Amino acid sequence: QLELFCNMHTMALLLSLFFPLSSAQMDLYGHRGGVLGLLPEHSTASYSMGAQHGANYIEPDVVVTKDGELVVLHDLELSLTTDVAAKPEFADRNRTVTNIWKRGNPENYTDGQPKGIVNRYLNESGWFSFDFTLAELKTLKKYSRTYPEQSPFNGLWEVLTFNESLQLIRNLSVTFDRHIAVIPEAKNAAWLKHIGFADFERKILASLHAYGFMYIDDDGFYRPLYHYDVLTDTNKS
Repeated sequence: QLELFCNMHTMALLLSLFFPLSSAQMDLYGHRGGVLGLLPEHSTASYSMGAQHGANYIEPDVVVTKDGELVVLHDLELSLTTDVAAKPEFADRNRTVTNIWKRGNPENYTDGQPKGIVNRYLNESGWFSFDFTLAELKTLKKYSRTYPEQSPFNGLWEVLTFNESLQLIRNLSVTFDRHIAVIPEAKNAAWLKHIGFADFERKILASLHAYGFMYIDDDGFYRPLYHYDVLTDTNKS
C-alpha cells in the first residue's frame, strides 16, 4: 500500500515536471488541497502539496462549529474525513439530521435561479460540525476520504480553522515566492443561517479582510483582493 502511494505521488510530481503549466496558460485551482487523494483534504499537508504543484488558488470549504467558529471541511458530517467514529467520548453525538437544505430553501427559489440548479432536502446521519465546539473538533485527526483505511498519511493532522488556513496560504505565498489566492466556499450557508448561525457568511468576510484577502471600499462594501500582495505588503487596508 505504501509503495502504491509513493508511486502515485512520484507520477504526479513527474507530470508537473514534464508538463509544466505557466500562469500565462491557465490558472490552477487546488480544490480541497492536494492531488489524487493522497493526503487528507483541507489539511496543512494537502494545501502545501497543492501549492507545491503550482496551484494559483486554493479553495477552503468553510463550515461552522457549535460555538460559532469557522473551520475548513468539505462536509458538515465529520466521519467522512476524520476519526470521530473511533472516539468513544463522542459516541452519543451520532444522530440523524433531517431536512438539510441542499443549496437554498426548497420552498423559496431565488428569482432567476437556473432550472438546472435544484434546491432539495437531505437527511443525513453521523456526527456534525455544528454539534461540536472548536476545542472538541481539535481533538480529531484528519483521514483521507479516498483511502480511509490505507493511507499512511491518516491521523497526522488536525482540523484547521478558517483563519489557520488563511495564514497558511499567506505563508505558502512567501515560501514559493508567488501569489496564491483563496476562493472560499461557504458550505450549506442558507441552511446554517436558517438554524441559527446568522453571522456565518459575515464571519468569513471578516476573516478574509483580517488576513488581507479583501478590503472595504469607500462605500463600506467588501471587495476581493484576488492576489494578496504578501510579498511586498502593499495591499489596501
